[in-house]
Amino acid sequence: MKIMLLAWTLLAWIPAAFAAGSATNFTTNSITARGAWSDITNGLRGRLEIVADPNKFNSGQNRFAQVFLEIENPSTTNQALEIPFRLTPPISAKIIGADGGPLPNVTGGRGSEQYGRQPWVIQPGSSEKFDLNRRGSSFSSSKPGLLIALRGGDTPFSNCWVVPYDASEDYFLSAVLSVPASTNAPANNWFGEMKLPPVKIPRLAN
Repeated sequence: MKIMLLAWTLLAWIPAAFAAGSATNFTTNSITARGAWSDITNGLRGRLEIVADPNKFNSGQNRFAQVFLEIENPSTTNQALEIPFRLTPPISAKIIGADGGPLPNVTGGRGSEQYGRQPWVIQPGSSEKFDLNRRGSSFSSSKPGLLIALRGGDTPFSNCWVVPYDASEDYFLSAVLSVPASTNAPANNWFGEMKLPPVKIPRLAN
């Protein structure tokens, strides 16, 4: 029974042709792109980070990128701030081309959107980096490319895209972190709308 349980656990994390993987799969050849810091909103600011690995993870031509949200509490006098949410982070993202046109979403298996570490806590005078990536979701696309699959969004796959390798233009990822105010929330709970500036998605050759 223990052997079977271990086998199923391992299989759940093996990336399919377009499966959202784990940050631990990345190598020293990874390409990292960071966006600019957002404006400070109710004591916090944030920026997006994309890590893309040019190495193949399977026999196909498909790769995946990981996206992280770094949040900073620049104050050195105020208390720690907490960003509350249930199961999935309150992130809505989009990818647009250099011409301003949106990149269509891709769909796939449900996978896991749940986030094991909640709420997000940011101590004064420090920053924390949070993993926004889905786990165990497989996707299909008419062209091979770089998969970006994030938790959250307005619909199950509104935060999932494949950027084609042969794209004729650059693409940029931006996002909004939005938490409504609540009269019953603790005093250190953060709320507001943090607009995260666009970050250019690394270009990978097929």
